[in-house]
Amino acid sequence: MNKYLYPLIVFSNGIHFVLIYFATNASTFELGLYSLINSCTALIFHTTRFDGSYLCISDIISKKQLREWSKSTNTILSFIVIPVISLLFFSEKYLTLSLLLISSLASYSTWQNDLDTINERVKKKSESNYKSKLTYHTLIYRVCLPIILILILNEKIYSEGLIKLVILIELLLIARISLRSIGFNSIFEKFILPPKKYFIPVILGKAEASLFILVLGSILGVNSLGELQLSLSLSRLVKIFTLQFLRVEYERLFSKSFLKLILIINLLLYVIYICIPIICSYLLTFLNQRELFSSIPILIFLFLYYGNENTKLLLVSVNMVIGDVTKNSRDKTILIVLKLLAFIPALPFINISNLSILFAIGIILIPDLIYTINQFLRYFKYTRNTIKEL
Repeated sequence: MNKYLYPLIVFSNGIHFVLIYFATNASTFELGLYSLINSCTALIFHTTRFDGSYLCISDIISKKQLREWSKSTNTILSFIVIPVISLLFFSEKYLTLSLLLISSLASYSTWQNDLDTINERVKKKSESNYKSKLTYHTLIYRVCLPIILILILNEKIYSEGLIKLVILIELLLIARISLRSIGFNSIFEKFILPPKKYFIPVILGKAEASLFILVLGSILGVNSLGELQLSLSLSRLVKIFTLQFLRVEYERLFSKSFLKLILIINLLLYVIYICIPIICSYLLTFLNQRELFSSIPILIFLFLYYGNENTKLLLVSVNMVIGDVTKNSRDKTILIVLKLLAFIPALPFINISNLSILFAIGIILIPDLIYTINQFLRYFKYTRNTIKEL
C-alpha cells in the first residue's frame, strides 16, 4: 500500500485543482477569502505541531512530552479555530468554510497519524504503518471529501443545504480527531508548552511560504486573489510533478558527482517552468477554457515562483550535507523580510488594473528568485571539492 502514497498525493492535488475550478465558478470572492485564511491557519497548524514527531524520533524529546505539548498546543489552536469557523458560518460563507475545513482535516489527520504511530517509529524505526495510515487518510480527506464537494458544486445539484451537510460531517471528523486522538487540556490540567526554540524554525519555514499569498492578497484584494486561484493551483500541481525529479535519498547527496547532477537538473527545470505555461495556454485556448486562467506572463511568474520553492527544498538538504544547518533559518528570515518589503513599492498600485497583478507577483517573485538562485549557484563550487573538505 505504501507504494501508492506518492501517486495518491499527486492525484489528490489534481482533485484539488478540479475543486478550485468548480469553486471559481461558484464564487471568486469566497475562494480568495479561503486562500487568505488558509494561509494563516496553515502557519498556525504547523506551529502547533512544532515538528514534535521528528524531535521524538530523534530522541530530542520524550513521547510523554510530545503528547503533553500536543494537547496544550491543540487547546490553543481550538480557541483560534472555533471563532473563525463560527464567523464564517454565521456570515454565510459556506464555500469558504467547507474548503477551509477540508484543508484543516488534512492537517489534523497528519497530526493524528504522527501521534498514533510514534511508538512504532521510535522503537522499531519503521515507517511502514505511518505511511499506510497516511495513504488511508489521504484517500479519505484529500480525495473522497473534495470529490463530494465537487459534485455538490455542480450547477445541476448545487444547494446550500448540501454544503451545510458536508460542513457538519467535516466538523464531526475534526472534533473526533482533536478530542480523541490529539487531546484537549481541561481547566484542571497543567498547561505545558514546548520551549520556543522548537517553534521558531517551524514558524520561519511556514511563514516564508504563507507570506506569498498573504502579501499578494493584501495588494490585489480578495476578489482578484480568488480569480488567480486556478492559475495558482495549476502552478502548485506542476511544482509537485517536477519535484519528483529532485526526490533522492539524502545519503546520495554526499557524492559530489551526484550532487552536481542534481543541481544541473534543478537548473534545467527553470526552463520547464517557463515553457509549460506557454504550452498550457495554447492547450486551454484549444479547449475554450482560456478565460478562466491568467495571461501567459502571469502564469510564467507563478510557475517560476512555485518552481523556485523546489530549489529552496533542495537547498535545505544541501545545507545539511555541508554541515551548515543554521543557514536554513538565515535564508528563511531573509526571504521573509524580502516579501514584507514588497508592500512598499506596491502601495501605489493596489487594486489598479490587470497590470497590477503582474506587478504584484513580480515584486514578490524577483527578489525571491534572485536570492535563491544566487545561493543555489554558490553550491556548484562546492562540488569541486569533497564533502569532507567542506
